[in-house]
Amino acid sequence: MRKKRNYKLEILGIFLALIWLAPFYLMIVNSFKSKREIFTNTISLPESWNLDNYIEAFQELDFLRTLFNSLLITISSVVLIIIFSAMAAYALSA
Repeated sequence: MRKKRNYKLEILGIFLALIWLAPFYLMIVNSFKSKREIFTNTISLPESWNLDNYIEAFQELDFLRTLFNSLLITISSVVLIIIFSAMAAYALSA
């Protein structure tokens, strides 16, 4: 016996997925544009692909240092949360 497909629900799911993916598209495409191009053609593909924004992020903004700091804070927070959650779970289960 074949299941009846609900196309309206599938179309809604695809639409919601596209809305969810739109900021990621904008972030990636705009990272390869010049500053002038970002403000004039936000949604379109870049006229010329360049890596100037990435070079600036690594050189002037000390990206690797901030990435290391973020990883350090995240990893230590997760470790502490796991330890205290395990202790709380043991106390609640007894």
